[in-house]
Amino acid sequence: MYTTGSGWRVSQLLAHFISAERTFERFIRDVLKGGPGAPRDFDIDAFNESEVPELQAPRSELIRTYRSTRRRTLELLDEVHSTDLLKRGYHPWFGDSQLDDTLKLSYRHNIIHLRDIRRALKSHAPVPHLDVTPPAAMAGREDG
Repeated sequence: MYTTGSGWRVSQLLAHFISAERTFERFIRDVLKGGPGAPRDFDIDAFNESEVPELQAPRSELIRTYRSTRRRTLELLDEVHSTDLLKRGYHPWFGDSQLDDTLKLSYRHNIIHLRDIRRALKSHAPVPHLDVTPPAAMAGREDG
């Protein structure tokens, strides 16, 4: 499906969704407690390449795990107050950013990959993963 990295297939993207969502949750909880969020030296590509193979399982198990992981994220959102959204932390893609941007990315992250899946299915060929909007272009955007 992807021409970049180890060339994830569609089935591996679900494992990536689980891994990423768990990591978003950990960084968000850290920011909520007054911590810095992600470590400054966090390497997204290296993390993804190491995490996805660790989560290989039958599709039905991955779906159950994803549902459970998403449920935890939604429960976390119940704990977030509007003033918490202004807290700042480090995100490896956004850099120093407000928590509301990290939450938006956790939602949009899967949509970006689903768009890539549709492109691959339509073209019957692997596709390069392209980020929708670079972080610098997102800064200060109301809808970002």
